[in-house]
Amino acid sequence: MSGMASHLAGLGPLSGWCAGGVYVRSPFAGSYHEAELQCVPIGRAEEYAHVAEFEHRGEAPVLMSLSERNTMLADIVRDLRTHVPDLSCVLIRTYGPDFNVQLPAGLLSADVVLVHWPADALPIVLASGRRNVAVIHHDLRADGIERGRNALSVALLAPSEPGSGLAAFSRFVAECSFMQRLDGLRMHSLCEASAV
Repeated sequence: MSGMASHLAGLGPLSGWCAGGVYVRSPFAGSYHEAELQCVPIGRAEEYAHVAEFEHRGEAPVLMSLSERNTMLADIVRDLRTHVPDLSCVLIRTYGPDFNVQLPAGLLSADVVLVHWPADALPIVLASGRRNVAVIHHDLRADGIERGRNALSVALLAPSEPGSGLAAFSRFVAECSFMQRLDGLRMHSLCEASAV
């Protein structure tokens, strides 16, 4: 069960589709970006030991910087808006705060909600009557002390028109460069055995 599936499983039956996979190489291959690894100031020996322990526990390699991750998420939101008519809201899993890195304008829109656990906010969003709600769930590791598997899933929930919604979401998956760079990319209905 993917990260998104485990978080959405307790919400009951959901209508929509999900696509996702894992990055095995940088989605920014061939470009260079300044490292942004920074830590909250530490001073005691046990604090240094704790940070060193995090650096060696990573489940996957660091493939992007914090700014690259934010740019990627903003580009995915832009592509969702391009392909999914009447997109009402985008919930994005975020870590944070990344207090040293500015968020791009695309992540600061009124219809974009940055949350630690999108599944916790989703019932409220759906209860308000919103349709065509996108959820971006990721565990993209962007520095040495973060954990993550470099997985990304995007779901479109509560489509206002299921037939055209599937076509729109399929176009998004096919034309979004960041989705196409995922290894093991697969798309499926959320109704299929609740396997998001």
